[in-house]
Amino acid sequence: MPTTTLEEFRASFIGVCAVLVTPLRADGSLDIPSAERLADHVARSRASTITVGGSVAEFLALDTDERLDVLVATVATVRGRRPVIAATGGELRGAAREAAASVDAGATAIMVHQPLNPFRATAGWVAYHQALAGAVDPTPVVLYVRDAAVGAAALRELADACPNVVGIKYAVPDVLALARLTEQLGARFTWLCGLAEKWAPFAWQAGARGFTSGLVNLDDTVPMALLQALEAADLGGTRAAWARAAAFEDLRARRGGGASVGTVKTALTRLGVIADPTVRPPLDGLDAGEVAALDAVLAAGTLAAAV
Repeated sequence: MPTTTLEEFRASFIGVCAVLVTPLRADGSLDIPSAERLADHVARSRASTITVGGSVAEFLALDTDERLDVLVATVATVRGRRPVIAATGGELRGAAREAAASVDAGATAIMVHQPLNPFRATAGWVAYHQALAGAVDPTPVVLYVRDAAVGAAALRELADACPNVVGIKYAVPDVLALARLTEQLGARFTWLCGLAEKWAPFAWQAGARGFTSGLVNLDDTVPMALLQALEAADLGGTRAAWARAAAFEDLRARRGGGASVGTVKTALTRLGVIADPTVRPPLDGLDAGEVAALDAVLAAGTLAAAV
């Protein structure tokens, strides 16, 4: 696969950025044929990038070999139609090995999950990401920021040390904090709303020029309508698309987000893209009432005419 320059990747890291679920069989094992169908389905959409191993992919419930197996299948299926971003995270040495292996497997860029250590120090946060960026330099690196304590000073220090850290998927539900960061750091990073369609219009005003989407696993109609309305500064169109997305995103938000992955997977089984909606603990599948609510949204045609 041809090498993607940092500027080429930055140009693609805007718009609708798909985060794929990880299809599983009923026994909880990987379903690679379903993963291939899903990758092809999304590669045919208008999503700008495809992420393997994001939060909706159950990153923490998969081992390294499984994540790489899904990545290899996705890269082979996508065949260069979209940049493929591979996630890594956890213990530093293992994360660095996984990142390097992902690049070898054909990933266009690496996304680093927010470190989970409750005693994180700012200097340690910078050192962690600097080590991972160095392990794959000059491959583009995206930071997945979910911690409100990560501020401009830490990001600036990392930017100075690592030119290949070019994107930030900002998933802190605080648009004022995002606005301050984009003002202070200028165009050094390409900023993406990491909280999907419901937060996208607000993050857009704060400087993010794209958003992650689980909905685009199903169909790109609503995500693209939202993006196009935002680009056109069309307030009415933005509100209409946002309301359509909210019909699905509200289902995902049930149980404090515990229904998120199960909702996407169940919808994909209804569409025949994947074979089974199984998720792994600590997640849980949908109950009968939640399935009925999802089926009602799909039947209403809220998401796309084809659904």
